[in-house]
Amino acid sequence: MLFRSRSEAGIGDEFINVRFMNHLKRLNINPIWFTERKDLAKVFNNNHYKTITSLDELGVEDGEIYWCHSMDLPVLLNLKYEDLWNGPYIKATKKSNLTLNNKLKIGIRWQGNPDYDNDLHRSVPLKDIWETIKDIDASFYSLQRDDGVEEVYNFPEIYPLHENHLDTFEDTLSVINDLDIIITTCTSIAHAAAAMDKKTFVFSPMSSYYIWCYSKNQPKSPWYGDNVKLLRQKRPRYWNEPLEELRKCLTGLL
Repeated sequence: MLFRSRSEAGIGDEFINVRFMNHLKRLNINPIWFTERKDLAKVFNNNHYKTITSLDELGVEDGEIYWCHSMDLPVLLNLKYEDLWNGPYIKATKKSNLTLNNKLKIGIRWQGNPDYDNDLHRSVPLKDIWETIKDIDASFYSLQRDDGVEEVYNFPEIYPLHENHLDTFEDTLSVINDLDIIITTCTSIAHAAAAMDKKTFVFSPMSSYYIWCYSKNQPKSPWYGDNVKLLRQKRPRYWNEPLEELRKCLTGLL
């Protein structure tokens, strides 16, 4: 049987749901991931998830293909919460050219795509994050790319990775692999780092994405392992409590 899973949302959603390729393989299904993002296709293929960017690559007619939307997969597979996480399922497949030191290395992503309707509510001002963590004995790296990168130049202590190290998603994964901790809003970086089982702190707004909605009282999500901690917003438009929680967590790690 040929199976096609077509991703229908953002890059983060592709990272979330590509895990189910492994479930399909265990059912003796030949799954093929279909994405129009060539950059992401290379990452998935390098992680042994057969991925195409055009149906022409299959050499068959549409009527010969069984397919579904990728976000439907956990329902169609009749999965329970305990079935969602089976350990890391994405890894970096190249080495970064990042010059490293012996300090704790922290990556920061504070904003997503502004075209996303909820981006205003999920983004956290970099100045607020920096005021919270600037006294931590660590080296800091910006994982911001495209929109919002100009903010990093207000903080010379944060290394702007977008200048030389984030050209492709393969580059981004290689950098994440070299870092010790990722601090991010709910963007593709959160899901890529979580899929790699990297120590990740995620700012979750009041109106949370479904991945984070298992329990409003829990700092974790069944979609990921213990290395992911949710910093849940308590009041609309205010990030004071999540930022304070972040500082406590980082202090406890040192």
